[in-house]
Amino acid sequence: FSPLAGTFFAAVERSVLAWRARDGALCAQHHHVVDARAGDITAMALDDRERKIIVGTQNGYVQVLNAENGAPLRGVRRHGACVSAVLYNGPDKCIVTASWDRRVHVHDDQEYDPGEAPPYAPPLRCVRAAHAEDVTCCALSHPLGLVATGSSDFSVRVWDFQFGAFEGACAGAHGHKAEVTSLAF
Repeated sequence: FSPLAGTFFAAVERSVLAWRARDGALCAQHHHVVDARAGDITAMALDDRERKIIVGTQNGYVQVLNAENGAPLRGVRRHGACVSAVLYNGPDKCIVTASWDRRVHVHDDQEYDPGEAPPYAPPLRCVRAAHAEDVTCCALSHPLGLVATGSSDFSVRVWDFQFGAFEGACAGAHGHKAEVTSLAF
Protein backbone atom coordinates (compact mmCIF):
# COMPACT_ATOMS: atom_id res chain seq x y z
CA PHE A 1 0.00 0.00 0.00
CA SER A 2 1.22 3.49 -0.84
CA PRO A 3 -0.22 6.05 1.60
CA LEU A 4 1.37 8.85 -0.42
CA ALA A 5 -0.46 7.92 -3.63
CA GLY A 6 -3.44 6.28 -1.94
CA THR A 7 -2.96 3.14 -4.01
CA PHE A 8 -2.30 -0.51 -3.43
CA PHE A 9 -0.54 -2.86 -5.79
CA ALA A 10 -1.32 -6.41 -6.87
CA ALA A 11 0.88 -8.84 -8.76
CA VAL A 12 -0.90 -10.95 -11.35
CA GLU A 13 1.32 -13.38 -13.24
CA ARG A 14 4.08 -11.13 -14.70
CA SER A 15 2.15 -7.87 -14.33
CA VAL A 16 1.64 -5.28 -11.58
CA LEU A 17 -1.70 -3.52 -11.17
CA ALA A 18 -2.34 -0.37 -9.10
CA TRP A 19 -5.73 0.32 -7.51
CA ARG A 20 -7.02 3.47 -5.82
CA ALA A 21 -7.73 2.69 -2.18
CA ARG A 22 -10.60 5.16 -1.78
CA ASP A 23 -12.84 3.69 -4.48
CA GLY A 24 -11.16 0.50 -5.70
CA ALA A 25 -10.71 1.80 -9.23
CA LEU A 26 -7.89 0.41 -11.35
CA CYS A 27 -5.48 3.32 -11.96
CA ALA A 28 -2.44 1.68 -13.58
CA GLN A 29 -1.51 -1.55 -15.32
CA HIS A 30 2.11 -2.50 -15.88
CA HIS A 31 2.09 -5.63 -18.03
CA HIS A 32 5.00 -8.04 -18.48
CA VAL A 33 7.31 -6.16 -16.10
CA VAL A 34 9.46 -9.28 -15.76
CA ASP A 35 10.78 -11.47 -18.55
CA ALA A 36 8.99 -14.74 -19.31
CA ARG A 37 12.02 -16.77 -18.17
CA ALA A 38 11.65 -15.19 -14.70
CA GLY A 39 8.20 -16.72 -14.25
CA ASP A 40 5.32 -15.18 -12.34
CA ILE A 41 5.76 -12.60 -9.58
CA THR A 42 5.63 -14.29 -6.17
CA ALA A 43 6.61 -11.48 -3.78
CA MET A 44 6.57 -7.69 -3.85
CA ALA A 45 7.45 -4.62 -1.76
CA LEU A 46 7.60 -0.84 -2.13
CA ASP A 47 10.68 1.19 -1.25
CA ASP A 48 10.48 3.78 1.53
CA ARG A 49 9.77 6.65 -0.88
CA GLU A 50 7.09 4.62 -2.69
CA ARG A 51 8.80 5.29 -6.01
CA LYS A 52 10.05 1.76 -6.66
CA ILE A 53 8.43 -1.65 -6.61
CA ILE A 54 10.71 -4.58 -5.88
CA VAL A 55 9.44 -7.92 -7.19
CA GLY A 56 10.64 -11.49 -6.77
CA THR A 57 9.66 -14.28 -9.13
CA GLN A 58 9.07 -18.01 -9.16
CA ASN A 59 12.38 -18.64 -10.94
CA GLY A 60 14.45 -16.64 -8.44
CA TYR A 61 14.74 -13.27 -10.18
CA VAL A 62 14.56 -10.01 -8.23
CA GLN A 63 13.78 -6.86 -10.20
CA VAL A 64 13.51 -3.20 -9.15
CA LEU A 65 10.80 -1.34 -11.09
CA ASN A 66 9.67 2.26 -11.44
CA ALA A 67 6.36 2.40 -9.53
CA GLU A 68 4.96 5.08 -11.82
CA ASN A 69 5.35 3.28 -15.15
CA GLY A 70 6.60 -0.26 -14.35
CA ALA A 71 9.88 0.25 -16.22
CA PRO A 72 12.73 -1.96 -15.01
CA LEU A 73 15.41 -0.01 -13.15
CA ARG A 74 17.78 -2.84 -12.28
CA GLY A 75 18.01 -6.40 -11.10
CA VAL A 76 19.93 -8.00 -8.30
CA ARG A 77 21.70 -11.37 -8.14
CA ARG A 78 19.05 -14.03 -8.52
CA HIS A 79 18.16 -16.80 -6.12
CA GLY A 80 18.34 -20.44 -7.14
CA ALA A 81 14.61 -21.02 -6.64
CA CYS A 82 11.27 -19.24 -6.07
CA VAL A 83 11.49 -15.93 -4.17
CA SER A 84 9.13 -16.26 -1.21
CA ALA A 85 9.59 -12.82 0.39
CA VAL A 86 10.72 -9.32 -0.54
CA LEU A 87 11.11 -6.69 2.19
CA TYR A 88 12.42 -3.15 2.13
CA ASN A 89 14.52 -1.69 4.94
CA GLY A 90 14.07 2.06 4.48
CA PRO A 91 16.51 3.40 7.08
CA ASP A 92 19.36 1.31 5.64
CA LYS A 93 18.21 1.47 1.99
CA CYS A 94 18.38 -2.31 1.65
CA ILE A 95 16.28 -4.97 -0.03
CA VAL A 96 15.86 -8.26 1.86
CA THR A 97 14.84 -11.35 -0.10
CA ALA A 98 14.17 -14.93 0.95
CA SER A 99 13.80 -17.97 -1.26
CA TRP A 100 13.04 -21.64 -1.54
CA ASP A 101 16.79 -22.05 -2.16
CA ARG A 102 17.08 -21.76 1.67
CA ARG A 103 18.91 -18.42 1.40
CA VAL A 104 18.30 -14.90 2.64
CA HIS A 105 19.94 -12.06 0.70
CA VAL A 106 20.42 -8.44 1.71
CA HIS A 107 20.94 -6.13 -1.29
CA ASP A 108 22.02 -2.51 -1.41
CA ASP A 109 19.40 -0.22 -2.93
CA GLN A 110 21.92 2.49 -3.74
CA GLU A 111 20.98 4.95 -6.44
CA TYR A 112 23.30 4.80 -9.43
CA ASP A 113 23.78 7.24 -12.27
CA PRO A 114 22.35 5.91 -15.54
CA GLY A 115 24.75 3.51 -17.18
CA GLU A 116 26.75 2.93 -13.99
CA ALA A 117 24.52 0.43 -12.24
CA PRO A 118 25.79 -3.14 -12.25
CA PRO A 119 23.23 -5.19 -14.19
CA TYR A 120 22.86 -7.76 -11.43
CA ALA A 121 24.50 -6.53 -8.26
CA PRO A 122 25.62 -9.21 -5.78
CA PRO A 123 24.09 -9.20 -2.30
CA LEU A 124 25.77 -7.32 0.54
CA ARG A 125 25.07 -10.30 2.79
CA CYS A 126 23.84 -13.82 2.20
CA VAL A 127 22.68 -16.34 4.78
CA ARG A 128 23.19 -19.71 3.09
CA ALA A 129 21.33 -22.77 4.37
CA ALA A 130 19.16 -20.57 6.59
CA HIS A 131 16.89 -23.61 7.08
CA ALA A 132 16.90 -27.33 6.33
CA GLU A 133 14.11 -26.78 3.78
CA ASP A 134 12.54 -23.92 1.78
CA VAL A 135 12.41 -20.46 3.37
CA THR A 136 8.71 -19.64 3.03
CA CYS A 137 8.43 -16.24 4.72
CA CYS A 138 10.47 -13.47 6.26
CA ALA A 139 10.00 -10.45 8.56
CA LEU A 140 12.28 -7.55 9.44
CA SER A 141 12.57 -5.37 12.53
CA HIS A 142 14.82 -2.39 11.95
CA PRO A 143 14.60 -1.20 15.61
CA LEU A 144 15.71 -4.62 16.86
CA GLY A 145 18.16 -5.20 14.00
CA LEU A 146 16.66 -8.64 13.37
CA VAL A 147 15.36 -10.72 10.49
CA ALA A 148 13.07 -13.68 11.18
CA THR A 149 12.60 -16.49 8.67
CA GLY A 150 9.98 -19.22 8.54
CA SER A 151 10.32 -22.48 6.69
CA SER A 152 8.70 -25.64 5.43
CA ASP A 153 10.93 -27.38 8.01
CA PHE A 154 8.38 -26.12 10.62
CA SER A 155 10.83 -23.70 12.25
CA VAL A 156 11.30 -19.97 12.76
CA ARG A 157 14.85 -18.71 12.92
CA VAL A 158 16.09 -15.28 13.93
CA TRP A 159 19.12 -13.59 12.37
CA ASP A 160 21.12 -10.46 13.11
CA PHE A 161 20.40 -8.04 10.25
CA GLN A 162 23.80 -6.36 10.24
CA PHE A 163 26.00 -9.47 10.16
CA GLY A 164 23.66 -12.32 9.21
CA ALA A 165 24.58 -14.16 12.40
CA PHE A 166 22.18 -16.78 13.76
CA GLU A 167 20.47 -15.53 16.95
CA GLY A 168 18.04 -18.33 17.82
CA ALA A 169 15.25 -20.65 16.69
CA CYS A 170 11.75 -21.79 17.54
CA ALA A 171 11.60 -25.51 16.77
CA GLY A 172 11.67 -28.95 18.31
CA ALA A 173 9.13 -30.18 20.87
CA HIS A 174 7.75 -26.66 21.39
CA GLY A 175 7.93 -25.65 17.75
CA HIS A 176 5.43 -25.71 14.94
CA LYS A 177 3.73 -28.81 13.56
CA ALA A 178 3.44 -27.52 9.99
CA GLU A 179 5.06 -25.18 7.47
CA VAL A 180 5.42 -21.60 8.69
CA THR A 181 3.61 -19.39 6.16
CA SER A 182 3.73 -15.87 7.60
CA LEU A 183 5.72 -13.81 10.11
CA ALA A 184 5.50 -10.28 11.51
CA PHE A 185 7.40 -8.27 14.12
